[in-house]
Amino acid sequence: MTGFTIAATVAQFGILATLLVASSMTDLRERRIPNKLTYGTILVALSVALLNQLFGADGAGPSLAGAMVGFTSCFSIMFVAYVTIGIGAGDVKLAAAIGCLLGSYHGIETILWAHVVGGIFVVAALLWHHGAKWIVLKGCAVCLPAYFPHPVMKRELLNYPVPMAVFFAAGSLLSLSGVGIL
Repeated sequence: MTGFTIAATVAQFGILATLLVASSMTDLRERRIPNKLTYGTILVALSVALLNQLFGADGAGPSLAGAMVGFTSCFSIMFVAYVTIGIGAGDVKLAAAIGCLLGSYHGIETILWAHVVGGIFVVAALLWHHGAKWIVLKGCAVCLPAYFPHPVMKRELLNYPVPMAVFFAAGSLLSLSGVGIL
């Protein structure tokens, strides 16, 4: 492992850590993830990937093509969720930036882990605040709309904003630590 490879790896994880901490803080505080943060990270990640490729830093992160595939795959998955279930656009761009930094495998794994951990947290928080009966009734309204046609019940369950950046941080830690979900 060359000195450049080590420096590129440290830079990649430093960029990832900065992205996840800053986006988690703004998402928790303001329920938004700034475009400057995600777009800036994507540009820096593509630059680092290009430098990795030019200087032969094997194992220091994805190549330029790998970063672009990671960006595209993570963006595509999250864009489908944005269109179908209404997640935040900042979450889409955050996932794309993570995919650009980590490549498609770890990017997709991060998305999966983030939603598993986030789902567990949301169910636990709803149980704590409302109890099991409320969750079952509202869950039935979402899952079985023909039997529970009242639209207010559906909106009430799905109207809880979730700061996903925190769960993307947890998901990337799980993915990079080798806890496989794929």
